[in-house]
Amino acid sequence: MNVAVQTISWGANPQSMELTLREAKEAGYKGVEVFQHPRLLGSAKDFYDLLQKIGLALVVLTGGAVSERIAFASEFIHVQKQVTPVPSMGIQSTTRPALETVRPYVYVDEVQDIEWYAHNRKSDAEVLMALHPHMFKSVQTGQEARALLKKYPWLRFLPDTAHLKIAGENPVELLDEHFSKLAAVH
Repeated sequence: MNVAVQTISWGANPQSMELTLREAKEAGYKGVEVFQHPRLLGSAKDFYDLLQKIGLALVVLTGGAVSERIAFASEFIHVQKQVTPVPSMGIQSTTRPALETVRPYVYVDEVQDIEWYAHNRKSDAEVLMALHPHMFKSVQTGQEARALLKKYPWLRFLPDTAHLKIAGENPVELLDEHFSKLAAVH
């Protein structure tokens, strides 16, 4: 099992992204879920190079507006593909690619962001979006998540067991039901 860390623990504006990433690596993580705004990461090429130097994978972007996350992830994927082919995460089996070869995705927890992307996306080769049901957001329940995952077959699932439990859901049931669409589990 691959385990990544959410960089929110270092705050919105850490002293140094390099130090943040080094500490994550030293703690034993293989990847990062980046909370900070994309403008704090430098260029996608520079951030890719830094991750490679430290030995971490970019798993997901959660900071900034969804359009900014998509733009950064798109450029990052372009840089990444120049070095090595990256699986699309169109996973059809129970096996998963190694963390360092996974195409990063964008965290999304608002219906309007999903609908905006659905209207503007051009192909399945673009940035992956992962739905994160979250209390106090427009998608909270399993029923709401199911409807969106059905409506948008390209949408991945990023369940948070705590938020789902608070919403009165059975997280294990939802994980089983949408296993083939899992991006990660919080």
